[in-house]
Amino acid sequence: MDVRPGRRSVPFSPVGLSAPRCREAMEYFRTILLCLLLVVFSSCAAVNQLDRIDTDVSILKTEVSVLKRDLTALQESNQALLKKLADLDSRIDDEVITGLQELRGQLEEKQYALQTDLRRTEERIARLEERAPAPSPVSPTPPDLAPVPTPDAASGGIHDSEEVYADAFRIYKDGDFQKARDAFAAFLKQFPDTEYSDNAQFWVGECFYKERKYEQAILAYEDVIQKYPKGNKVPDAFLKQGLCFKTLGDTISSRILLQKVIDTYPTSPQADIARKELTNLQ
Repeated sequence: MDVRPGRRSVPFSPVGLSAPRCREAMEYFRTILLCLLLVVFSSCAAVNQLDRIDTDVSILKTEVSVLKRDLTALQESNQALLKKLADLDSRIDDEVITGLQELRGQLEEKQYALQTDLRRTEERIARLEERAPAPSPVSPTPPDLAPVPTPDAASGGIHDSEEVYADAFRIYKDGDFQKARDAFAAFLKQFPDTEYSDNAQFWVGECFYKERKYEQAILAYEDVIQKYPKGNKVPDAFLKQGLCFKTLGDTISSRILLQKVIDTYPTSPQADIARKELTNLQ
């Protein structure tokens, strides 16, 4: 630049612009530069955000893949378990059916055995009946059994059944079993169908039992069962038949009769005795 003395110097401005215009241009360029920088920084931030999103998506995809794999494994495991359960159900059904068939077979065998034993017991009772001697004539009424006269007795009326039964039972309690048996037999001949008749027939059996005449006792108890099936002495008759057979050594018949008492009269005192006797037979 040529500066000559005496002349005023003018500040340099590019392209011949004035100072104000130059400042405006600089501001403009600065603004543009800032915008460019903002754009560059924004682009970088967007790129970083996209990278993070891609990373998150990749992680999620990995997790989804793991979950799918776990789900597939679980489904396969469930299918295997269901198959095992189906096989187990089938096997259990087969085992239950087989067990029931075996149990039914055992029950049928036991039932047949019991029927056979019962038939044999009935046959033995029948043989005892055939061998039983003819009943001896009833001995005359002892003096202490003479009936108390009643208004009808003087004119040929019958004795009072309760009184005659009480007299026979009193003889039994005194221990004269043969005389008591004759007295009960006389009672039954005179009063075959009273409320005391089944008891009288039972005490006939008891007299034989006390005399150790067990076969005759079995037959007397059988008369209680057959003639008075609804009487209160039937459980006792079955029980005493079982005890008679036990004493005679026929444990099979004894066991059948004792079990019949238990099955038919499970809550009775006779059933309690039968259970104890069965335990002793085993």
